[in-house]
Amino acid sequence: MFFFSEILKQIGKRRMVFFAFCLASLGLKAQVDTILTISEVEIRADGIRESSSGSHVQSFDNQTLERSATQNVAELLTQNTGIFLKTYGLGILATVSTRGTGANHTAVLWNGFNLQSSMNGTVDFSLLPVFLLNAVEVQYGGGSARDGSGALGGTIRLKNQLELGKGLSGSFGSSVGSFADFEQFGKLSFSNRRVGSSVKIIHHSAENDFSLSNGFNPKQTNSAFDQFAILQDNVLKINERQVLKTFFWYENTDREIPPSRTESTSDARQLDKSYRVGAEWSRLGGKGASKVRTAYLEDDLFFSSVLVDSSRSQARTFISEAEQLFYFKKNQSLKLKIHDTYNFAKAAELGSTHSRNRLALLASYEFFFLKNRLYWRTDIRQEWVNGESIPFTASTGSSFKINDLWTLKGKVSKNFNLPNFNDLYFRDATALGNPDLLSESGWSEEAGVHFRKKFKRMQIHSELTVFTSKIKNWIQWLPNGPVWRPENKKSVWARGLESSVKVDYRADNWGFSGKILYHFTRSTVEEIRDDEDPELLGKQLIYVPLHTANAYFSISYKNTFFSYNHHLTGKRYPTTDNRQEDALAAFQLGDISFGQSFEFQGWAASLNLKLQNIWNESYEVLAARPMPLRNYQLEFRVNF
Repeated sequence: MFFFSEILKQIGKRRMVFFAFCLASLGLKAQVDTILTISEVEIRADGIRESSSGSHVQSFDNQTLERSATQNVAELLTQNTGIFLKTYGLGILATVSTRGTGANHTAVLWNGFNLQSSMNGTVDFSLLPVFLLNAVEVQYGGGSARDGSGALGGTIRLKNQLELGKGLSGSFGSSVGSFADFEQFGKLSFSNRRVGSSVKIIHHSAENDFSLSNGFNPKQTNSAFDQFAILQDNVLKINERQVLKTFFWYENTDREIPPSRTESTSDARQLDKSYRVGAEWSRLGGKGASKVRTAYLEDDLFFSSVLVDSSRSQARTFISEAEQLFYFKKNQSLKLKIHDTYNFAKAAELGSTHSRNRLALLASYEFFFLKNRLYWRTDIRQEWVNGESIPFTASTGSSFKINDLWTLKGKVSKNFNLPNFNDLYFRDATALGNPDLLSESGWSEEAGVHFRKKFKRMQIHSELTVFTSKIKNWIQWLPNGPVWRPENKKSVWARGLESSVKVDYRADNWGFSGKILYHFTRSTVEEIRDDEDPELLGKQLIYVPLHTANAYFSISYKNTFFSYNHHLTGKRYPTTDNRQEDALAAFQLGDISFGQSFEFQGWAASLNLKLQNIWNESYEVLAARPMPLRNYQLEFRVNF
């Protein structure tokens, strides 16, 4: 009760009514009937199906997450997807470009709560340790009807899933690597059939003083970082129908901002601190399911430098939602949801404190027919921002299972993205926000085919998706004399394809896994200002590569494994005119891993060695931001 009372104090009277509705829902008594069995439909206590039908969805298995435990989500996505990560270096800002969209066009949900900053609309993926997470899923394509503002290019879902009945278990370990890279991590969990609790802790630091092939300095300077994070979650099974969960995530990161290749020195430093707490109640009834959840998210950032003005920003977010799912005739369902997000931000550059309240009503309809071979889903969303309605969004998608081998998919969606507080209100000597900005909006479509073949000891999965998306009112910061100002000027057309082939083979003590992914993304400017050069029309957006690819294979024998990962990132343009002389060259990276595990009396230990960038490639992801050459990491872990 202390948690809820503190949250209510923070929210204030103007949202008390909504929270009262959510909390009152905890006591709703659904009709008690014989549980209705729905063929081939998974009913889970955590609510309702997470991924929209017809979308290209990529999930990471437990083995991939286990072997990536010492990485952050930016590194996980770089090595295992075709998503382009715009990173400034190890442990420094990393944002995503999904399907040719901008850094603030991919929603990031943690246990259903959106982590996108209200200040700039982005999420720094270098601050998301994989070790803290149990599940990571990428849903490509527009998802505003389901996930709200920000989901123009896709949605990345992060989860903590604590299972009941597992008893006492834990894990602890450490890693050491090049450039004075040290990491310690541990987790401990206990659960019986009624209650469960888990805590995870991680500490990661590095000097990042890697050698530079050109520039002012022989080694990277002012690039150290120190990160500490703790995540704690609890589960209470109230009865056979009801479950209560709570979450808490604290993180503190102190990092230096290195100079670019064209700078001789830098003393910039950034402190990031975040608190994330949430609770979720769910009930599975005879003819439906109910869920209520609420969260408080706090992000503080302090930037300091002698050369430029220091700044501090504070962002607070309160999220509440309640949903009810109804089942009809064994093959249909209807979900109704009410959602509220309140954003508060404070920074000297914003002129004053600013707030925004977003209330949304959602409805989703699912339908299985033709003996469950055809699945169809439609989502609609109506949202009000500070009491004013914005155009509704919708999506509809379906999948059709032709036979045991082939499945067809397709989806159409209308999407939007609200201007962030920086776009609206930022002001300093060189930049001025624009409070008259319109929301970015557009339509996206995709179609795909999935192939799956099972043999006695082998499985083959293959998928091909083509997509197109047109976004109007694209927000662009443009010079207006000596001052930069955002305007709704661009219209952007993104289109391309995503393909993958995966093979898994198991025979006695041997195992083999192989995967190839290739993404082609063409994202071009379709509309410009009257005073701009017509040559800009049809140009590729800056830092959107045409080609990205990954190839991976792993061989295991008993408790020993070897894996190789090869990554390709195509040419990128750092300027809007796509000048060839400024283009960043394509690069290819190769990483190998060796692992050995040992088991004794219920305990297991593992020793893993990673050699990264083994071809010693000299490359830059972003202009004038060099990345490290060949390096290593040695990890030791104990599980019980």
